[in-house]
Amino acid sequence: MLNGKMMNGYPLVYLDNAATTFKPQSVIDAVDGYNLNTTINIKIQEILEEQLEATYKESGAQAGVAGMVMNVKTGAVYAMATYPDFDLNDAWTLSSEYLAQMQASGLSEGDEGYSSLRASLLNQMWQNKALTFTYMPGSTFKIIPTAMALEPGASNLNETFVCRGSLNLYGSVIHCHKVTGHGKLTFAGGLQQSCNPCMMTLAERIGRPTFYSYVRNFGYLEKTGIDLPGEGRSSFWDENAFGPVDLAVASFGQNFKISMIQHLTAISAVANGGTLVEPYMVESMTDSDGNTVWQHETKAIRQVVS
Repeated sequence: MLNGKMMNGYPLVYLDNAATTFKPQSVIDAVDGYNLNTTINIKIQEILEEQLEATYKESGAQAGVAGMVMNVKTGAVYAMATYPDFDLNDAWTLSSEYLAQMQASGLSEGDEGYSSLRASLLNQMWQNKALTFTYMPGSTFKIIPTAMALEPGASNLNETFVCRGSLNLYGSVIHCHKVTGHGKLTFAGGLQQSCNPCMMTLAERIGRPTFYSYVRNFGYLEKTGIDLPGEGRSSFWDENAFGPVDLAVASFGQNFKISMIQHLTAISAVANGGTLVEPYMVESMTDSDGNTVWQHETKAIRQVVS
């Protein structure tokens, strides 16, 4: 074992210049590696997979669906899945959903473009979208600017707002999803009703520098550090190019892209009392005798809000 890691066994043979064995062959035995004990909860994982399959079939989402369940205080991932999925024991065989796309192309094995399309579909099938895929979070992001607004006192729980269906900002008319307007709303009502003008009003008060600083502190501009490969990178405005209209649309989750793991980690900071924690999937490592040789400890990255 080298630094606690597994080692393959191999024969050791001594040869002279004529490649003739002049010492007895010896065998270096293989050394077992450690067992990985993950954070996955089998029951929660099973439920998540069932719900994702149902969601995919009901919505017909062409890019597939993904989901995660995470402990907001520790960052332990209890479930993570994508659909369509594939058989890990037969990973080179396209699942029925991706096979249907292959067949719909009209290409047959040997045709020009067949191998390229098949490779592309395999790569799509293998992707862990919860980590690799980036998307515009939309209204699910509105949790974040409300937290931003409360922290420095840009608003409070007793304030009321009036939504008339749109807001004119610097010559740009930006609409609410309810074009007739929500009318009078409390601070909580603005979030509950997913009101765009409420979010834009809060963002303007927060201001671009502070808003951008919170985006950074919530972890949207960096990888989370989860102990899995392939984590994607977000796409957000450069700080010097972040204009007032950009601020307005960012307040309701548009025109930028983040990963699911980034978003869930950020929202967990709001839910757990304000601390951004590093997500993880390996709880501990044990040797072949069952002895714990490594145990995960919750890693607090920073305090973002109170």
